[in-house]
Amino acid sequence: RFLEAHELHQQFNQLLEQGADIIDIGAESTRPGAHAISEDDEYKNLNWALHELKSKAAAAISLDCRKPNVVARILETHQISFLNDVTGFTDFAMKALLKKTGLPAFVMHSLSIPPRAELVLDNDRDPCSQLLAWWKARLQDLTFFGISSDKLIFDPGIGFGKTKQQNLFILRHLEQLGEIKNSIMICHSRKSFLSLFT
Repeated sequence: RFLEAHELHQQFNQLLEQGADIIDIGAESTRPGAHAISEDDEYKNLNWALHELKSKAAAAISLDCRKPNVVARILETHQISFLNDVTGFTDFAMKALLKKTGLPAFVMHSLSIPPRAELVLDNDRDPCSQLLAWWKARLQDLTFFGISSDKLIFDPGIGFGKTKQQNLFILRHLEQLGEIKNSIMICHSRKSFLSLFT
């Protein structure tokens, strides 16, 4: 959305003015119906944006990318503070990169990327209990791989693999995720489930 320098800087500055401590930068849309882009195109746009913003040190940078080859190339030349993988670091190469860098990481729950309306959590079971089970399994897998648990941040993936009602239920019952000891990141803005009440 911000492939012109002035638009990129304007958006970055606006987020800082609004109080952002971390700026998440991605070059591939994962909205419903989105099409994957090539690794070369994704790298080119990320590399350009990060070069443009290099002088702005007022916020930590999170790299929103699920392709290990792109992440590896970006890490060669840019200072990144967080890795953000919407597929939950299920790819072996992504796990290896995470272990090698030792960076903190946002680990998101999803059932498909981009999300598909027909692929959602089981409607007959509490969505929070399903998220808890998923997180326990991901945590076990990642820590067994040698990744420090205290570097992992759980993202329940609001809008990914859930019905509108399930998304709302999760937000209304966040206390059910209280047994998770990791930090939790809730990303709920501009999601379609909001049409339930606005």
